[in-house]
Amino acid sequence: MVSAATRKRRLASYIGAGIVPPDQGGEVTPPEYPTFPLGVKVISAGDSTKGRGFSGASPGSAQAYSNNVSGLMLMHALHPVFLANEFPWDTSTDPSPPPPATQGNLRWTRGISMAVSGSGINVHEALMPLIVSMFGEDPGIFYYRPTVNSVGGNPTVIAATIARIIALLDIARNAGEYIVLATMPPWAAGSPTWDSAENRANRITINQAMADYAAMHGQSKVMFVNLDNVFLAPDGIYMKSGFLNDDVHFRTTAALAEADYLWSEAFSKLIPVADDQWSAESRPNIHTNPTFIGTGGSVATGVTTPAADGDLPSGASYAVPASWRWRGNTGQTSSGKAFVRPHPAGGGRQITGLIVVPAGVGTTEKYELLIGGTGAVAVASAPGQFVETWFDVTIPVGAEFCTPPAIIQADGTGGTGGWNIRALNWDSAYTNISGNTTGRRWRVKSSPLLMGAGSTGFKSILQVWVDQEAALAAGVKPIIEVSEMRSTIVSDPRTAYNL
Repeated sequence: MVSAATRKRRLASYIGAGIVPPDQGGEVTPPEYPTFPLGVKVISAGDSTKGRGFSGASPGSAQAYSNNVSGLMLMHALHPVFLANEFPWDTSTDPSPPPPATQGNLRWTRGISMAVSGSGINVHEALMPLIVSMFGEDPGIFYYRPTVNSVGGNPTVIAATIARIIALLDIARNAGEYIVLATMPPWAAGSPTWDSAENRANRITINQAMADYAAMHGQSKVMFVNLDNVFLAPDGIYMKSGFLNDDVHFRTTAALAEADYLWSEAFSKLIPVADDQWSAESRPNIHTNPTFIGTGGSVATGVTTPAADGDLPSGASYAVPASWRWRGNTGQTSSGKAFVRPHPAGGGRQITGLIVVPAGVGTTEKYELLIGGTGAVAVASAPGQFVETWFDVTIPVGAEFCTPPAIIQADGTGGTGGWNIRALNWDSAYTNISGNTTGRRWRVKSSPLLMGAGSTGFKSILQVWVDQEAALAAGVKPIIEVSEMRSTIVSDPRTAYNL
């Protein structure tokens, strides 16, 4: 295990790294904050505003995962420059976590978002030795915002809570990790659990203490991000309308606002690399027809490939790439038109897309792009292999699209056969309408799937959800385009985190 002193020296060496004088001559004063390389590890301790919901048995599941999407994972899908795995955990063998966390609520919190639903500062304190160990040899970035679960108490209690948060941050800082420190988010007006004069005052006090901590240590150690700039409603007290699913838990609108603000105010400065993990990928792509060459694929359930009409983008034709399928969801009222158009890269490559024609109001409806059936992509020596899938997705025209989940599913029986492993998961309980998607490119990566006993292959699915009511109100027919997908065999994701 590398020493904290070594990590501190490496962190210091990152300050001013990679700063190039402008072409017109002259010197650029290097920033006082470090600049990290591609693939730097980011880890966060959090609560149910970062990770919420659980799919799988506890104990007993080999592939359990969170049901909603964190701001960090959304940021990675838009800017894949840091290590980001929220890998599923084997709940049948998971060791007991450090107290006071329970085995059940910690099982799926591995990787980038160490988010324990319902946790207070006491759980985060208990997690810190594990988090420091997960960073490994090179300095990484610890992202923290105080948990709303520790907002209660009189001034004496809050002073003690602030001291405990500072001690927690000092553990990461003294271990040689860099800290991105954000504010505690607000809640809804009238919340029966959170909205009191005492809690409102306490949130302000805690957030000011975080700003003071960052100022005291300087940007060489800590970068402060005031999320109130994107979260607060015009009243300056409560969360913006449309950002919460209930009185405190985030809709994906809030998570995406967090992702965008974190990127612009912190992570784009800390990881100013020209490359990204998508373009740097060198492992073989084992997927069938990943660049959508040819046609001859199929459509189903409300999706058609009609004759050319006014909806068709310039240069496109209504068709589906060979071996692929576009399909809608049973019982939905909107319809979809699948098309292909030449990829600018040439070489016979194509972009495949879907035009959504809304027809109903108040419904969020699903479409999928998938290849074949379960087990359509063979994996040699499948049991014990980990596989992950990426989709390169752009939404050129949209209105209230959801973030697009990627799903990978193994065939076979036993082990992980039949498990869906997801990224940017959509779940109706957590309202994954995100907005702010038009014109954006997403590189959506699934969590790695462990191929179980009897598995010989897998299938990959991209899901597209659209809010018909918003689309009708905007007078648009939303379009989604997919330019490439990749599936690769990867190593056990736990090894990157020393687990």
